[in-house]
Amino acid sequence: MDASSDPTAVFVQSNQARLPLLLQENPHAVLFLGLGTGISVSGSLPYPDLQRNAVELSYGSIVAADHWFAPVNHNVMHVTKVWRDDAKHFLCATKNKYDVIIGDVFHPDLAGMSALLSLQQFQRARSRLTAHGVFVQWLALNQFDVKSLRVVLRTFRHAFPNAQLFLDGMHLAMVGPRQRFDGAVAVDNNLQRLTVAEQNAATAGEGKWTWLGRYLGPIPESTGAMQDEWAPVIEFRLPKARYDGQLNLVASLQTLLQSRPSMKNAEVILNIRNSDKDAFERAYAATELLMRSWIADMQGNPSGADRLMRIAYQANPHDRWVEYALADSMFASLPQARAHGLSKEQALRRILSINPRQVDALRALWELQLHKGDPRASASRARLLELSPLDREAREGAN
Repeated sequence: MDASSDPTAVFVQSNQARLPLLLQENPHAVLFLGLGTGISVSGSLPYPDLQRNAVELSYGSIVAADHWFAPVNHNVMHVTKVWRDDAKHFLCATKNKYDVIIGDVFHPDLAGMSALLSLQQFQRARSRLTAHGVFVQWLALNQFDVKSLRVVLRTFRHAFPNAQLFLDGMHLAMVGPRQRFDGAVAVDNNLQRLTVAEQNAATAGEGKWTWLGRYLGPIPESTGAMQDEWAPVIEFRLPKARYDGQLNLVASLQTLLQSRPSMKNAEVILNIRNSDKDAFERAYAATELLMRSWIADMQGNPSGADRLMRIAYQANPHDRWVEYALADSMFASLPQARAHGLSKEQALRRILSINPRQVDALRALWELQLHKGDPRASASRARLLELSPLDREAREGAN
């Protein structure tokens, strides 16, 4: 699914704006290369004075974002200027400059799409940044084999010599600063301009350390082929890799872990103060545990994955990806709750205490309350609609 109103998908899409905007210390203007549902743009709403701009070629997407997805993108189209254009053409034609430019996730194995990951496209984006601007291109890791991923990383680093990597779920952010990378200093300066409520919204309630803990390090220097508009590489490699079954997510995650800096080196690169090291180290360790948990699960070791996930939760209970994974695992084993002396309602409430946004658990609790005639069912339904405004069952109410 490329886009969805599912609460987890909304979180993923919104995060495509959150990280880039956090990493620029004083963003005034942002450009989204791709609008989609508009949910990614809605991640910028905590910044009250931000100029929002988006380029989208599909008229259907523009209409859908303005109408059908308005309940989940918080009507962000009302405060966004949209150009119906091709991203490549727009960057060539515009004279405007932006503090933050964000490249949306797309399918790079489709004919012509790989040009959006070319050296020329990255250079065009760089030329449209302000002096201290940041360009972030998102990649969906499950769309790449390791060789193709290295081609894109190498190409991006050539355009942005100070390029860095961050991880958000299964999405990889290639961060290209116009000049230097300021790390935690930029994030601190940025958040200090906002109210406490705006800071909380800007980090989705996860806090700045969770986001900085998702740091994977600088893009390592390497030699080899680069993605060029006049000599494309991944346009031919990726379709073959897809049909040959070479899109190995485990291999990609392991590759990223191998090049991740040590905790001490990461603290130096990110300019972490001594007083903040404990908070950062917990978040940094939680990200590694999370990645290793995913790898264990994909390799057929669910018990090992669960153990790593629980340790990750102890290290950083604010990380939503850890919350999601742990709560989903608990919901999947819901029938076993009785063996631990828990009623179904008690088990559901325990799941929701870990992840209050676990929609399946919330729906199950609401249905249980309806069956029992519990007056709290109306509050559960209201919360379900808050999380998933387009949920058909919750909208229809009790039947």
